[in-house]
Amino acid sequence: MEKLKACFFCSRSIKGRSDKRFCNDLCRSSYNYGIRRRTSMLLISHINCTLTRNRRILDKLITAGHAQVSKEVLLSDGFDFEHYTSVVSESFNTYCFCYDLGYQIIGEEQILLIKKEELSGLNS
Repeated sequence: MEKLKACFFCSRSIKGRSDKRFCNDLCRSSYNYGIRRRTSMLLISHINCTLTRNRRILDKLITAGHAQVSKEVLLSDGFDFEHYTSVVSESFNTYCFCYDLGYQIIGEEQILLIKKEELSGLNS
């Protein structure tokens, strides 16, 4: 007697070829969409956590009254210079922002901290 196979997605019995994994195109598509969505959600979640941590570090330093800090201070708090939400270039200066808080790298070891609203005020 032939063994009945079950669909990977809905567990209904499958008729047809012996190597068939899904009972129809909808189940195949839904299964593969779910895998892709989980993978992309993990990546997005990781990036959002990094951006949130970066913003929290900048906020802590700006709130404490620091206008300029060493790169080492940011790195020791876990800041990741590879992740930011936007880049603004103003008169030969480049600012990287994590949402509304940003920084400018001055030289190799100094970082200028800035709020986006302050940058807008400089242009007026």
